[in-house]
Amino acid sequence: MKTHYHTLGVSPDSETSEIKKAYFELAKKYHPDSNNSAEVKKFQQITEAYKTLTNADLKKLYDETLKTGLDILEKAEAHMAPEKASELNFQPQKRDKQRELEFEAYQKNRYWQAVFRVLLLVILATSFGFFLTLLVGGIIFVNGAVGAVVGLSFSLQKNFDIKTFFDAPKKSTRFKMLLSVLIVGGILYFLSLLLFAILKAG
Repeated sequence: MKTHYHTLGVSPDSETSEIKKAYFELAKKYHPDSNNSAEVKKFQQITEAYKTLTNADLKKLYDETLKTGLDILEKAEAHMAPEKASELNFQPQKRDKQRELEFEAYQKNRYWQAVFRVLLLVILATSFGFFLTLLVGGIIFVNGAVGAVVGLSFSLQKNFDIKTFFDAPKKSTRFKMLLSVLIVGGILYFLSLLLFAILKAG
């Protein structure tokens, strides 16, 4: 039975750094430079394995699901009559397919939950910008835009694994730094508005 660990050529006990190293080596080797369907499929399998095994929650769920499937297989083999042995050969593929579908459904569910949280935080942060305009002044559209940028940057950091968006660690690090700068800049902008309003009132 081929697993994500087989795909990346790592063991279940491998550290995240080892998994990343294996992924980047394979990604360079199999990155599709053409429309070759075999290359594209191989690269997709490598990327899927990487995303799962470098996310603590997904890896835990995957390992538990994998262990459950192996336990069932071992019990079936132990109690199966010899004449039924040939039938079992077809079961792992069926179980793998079912587990793959369940896992895809779980990932989609987590993805849309993350998207919903991002949108909600963006709406709340934008509303805060509008409210601040009424409270201390400023340009309403600017305040709303700053709130939206802060909300989006913060929620992206909290709800998504940024490194999976990029094929190189340096790019993901730079993007994280950009998000941090936007968050800090937006907060400082709002604090300056509040400070100006306080000084003006005094």
